[in-house]
Amino acid sequence: MAIYIKQIKSRVTKKDIFQIIRNSATQTKTIDLSDTIIQDLILREKDGSTRIAKHTVMPHVIADYVQKNMILIIRLDHPVQWLDKGKVQTIIVLLIRQNDSYLETFLEMCCDELFLKELSQAQYSVTDIQLLIDKKEK
Repeated sequence: MAIYIKQIKSRVTKKDIFQIIRNSATQTKTIDLSDTIIQDLILREKDGSTRIAKHTVMPHVIADYVQKNMILIIRLDHPVQWLDKGKVQTIIVLLIRQNDSYLETFLEMCCDELFLKELSQAQYSVTDIQLLIDKKEK
C-alpha cells in the first residue's frame, strides 16, 4: 500500500482534482494512462456521496486495472465545490485492487474525527500515517 500527500496551494476545480488524481496514479504506476479512472470516480460519486466529514470526501475505485493499492491525500488551500454541492478541503482518494489489512486499518482510523481533522490540517506526514497504521495493526 502506497500513501501519497499533495498540498495544492492554487485554486482548483473538480475537473483539476480528477486530473491530479489521474496524473498521480499514472506517475506512481498505480494505473496505466489509458485507464478510465476519472469516469469511474465520477460514476462512483453518482452512486452516492463519498463525503465522510464536513469538508472531507473519500472518492474511491475498486478495479482490476489498479496495479497496487494507493491512498492519495489531497489537501486544498482553497476549498472546492464537490459533486454533492458541499465545500471540500481534504480529499482522501482510495485506488484499490484488492482489500488488505493495511487499508482496513486506515479506514478504521478515518472513522476518528480527530484523526480526520489533524489529517486535513497537515498534522500528519506520510511517515506519520504509516507509523500510525503499523502501530494499530499490531
